[in-house]
Amino acid sequence: MPCYRRVYHEGVAAVRAIVAGYGPEDWSRTGPCHPWSGLDVLRHLQITAGQSLATLAHAWRHGPEELMTPDELALFNDRTLVSLPPAEPTATLAEFVRLAGRYLVLASASPELPCYSYRGRVWDVACSVGVLAVEWHMHAWDLAVTVGVAHRPREPALLVEAFRTGMAYLPTPPTDDWAGLVSAAGRQLRVDQVA
Repeated sequence: MPCYRRVYHEGVAAVRAIVAGYGPEDWSRTGPCHPWSGLDVLRHLQITAGQSLATLAHAWRHGPEELMTPDELALFNDRTLVSLPPAEPTATLAEFVRLAGRYLVLASASPELPCYSYRGRVWDVACSVGVLAVEWHMHAWDLAVTVGVAHRPREPALLVEAFRTGMAYLPTPPTDDWAGLVSAAGRQLRVDQVA
């Protein structure tokens, strides 16, 4: 199994770099994750990092946690965003970075620990790191597209492998490149966004 730590770090760094260019008016813009705004996407990343820590804690204490179905997850994401108190972008970003960093430290200590399951299949912590790397990069791309800038990971084939390995409960990317991953995640990649 490849090590996904590098692309995980790069995904977190990409989010930080992209939102550093956001102006006050950009946080309310919607993009590929419509109707979510840029701030909603950032809050979702913070929630996901925190939820991943909770899943890891569950795995240590009780064994792998059963994943929600894609429909249940979409509903959970929307409900969680609505239930959060108002957020300030700088604090939200800092908390995402803190939680994502904490997760990687803890995950690196037990990569073979069974972490999550779906319909009888079990994945370990190493797969979870890859899945989160995909999540960070995909939402970095969402945030970039929202304000008309580019994001393309340096190792898209490694992210496609992480998707295929750790997210086998979703439709597989049709190709081994960034365009295939974007397509599998339900987005449209325009010709001018391929480079």
